Amino acid sequence: MAVAQYSLCLRRVRGRTAADQELISDAFLAAFGIGSTPAAEPGGAPPLDEIRRTFDTVFEKCLAELATRSDAELDVPLEQPHPVFQTRLMAVEFASQHELVHAGQIAILRR
Repeated sequence: MAVAQYSLCLRRVRGRTAADQELISDAFLAAFGIGSTPAAEPGGAPPLDEIRRTFDTVFEKCLAELATRSDAELDVPLEQPHPVFQTRLMAVEFASQHELVHAGQIAILRR
């Protein structure tokens, strides 16, 4: 969910910056991003405290950065359009719906 939130609320809005490596590393993006394969065992995954820290940090960063953006600044077409959303604002609005999908998947796995 951290990768999805980062991608929708930060990367789609302003692109990936050098400082983002500290926020969410390339290794973390590869482990949990599009095309990654969930593992039944946590062997190669980052430790749970790192996952939680990344999730919390990305969430706070999204809130902080989005608070500084105007609707006009966000309501512009994306460089790489998506079938579901075409503007930065639509990507941000989609973030909560996307998280609900993943939360449902996690709930099913936990059962």
